[in-house]
Amino acid sequence: MAYTMFWVSVISPVSGIGPADLHIETLLQRLNHGQTEIKEVILALSPTLEGDTTAFYIHKRVKDLPVKVSTIAPGRAGRR
Repeated sequence: MAYTMFWVSVISPVSGIGPADLHIETLLQRLNHGQTEIKEVILALSPTLEGDTTAFYIHKRVKDLPVKVSTIAPGRAGRR
């Protein structure tokens, strides 16, 4: 069974977006309560300071849970 969650935002203090605005608690609740058999969280965030900050925050929040966290390597859009 696959389970998917999407975020369309990253932590960006300049834009007034903090960790609470990302609703990471929803993911943590699902991981903690065993509602699904999530084995891996895959992050695909922009290769920016905000994307890196968001990835670090998510890694930090799930580090003690029995789930693997992977990050998709950044690429170059439009290059072939």
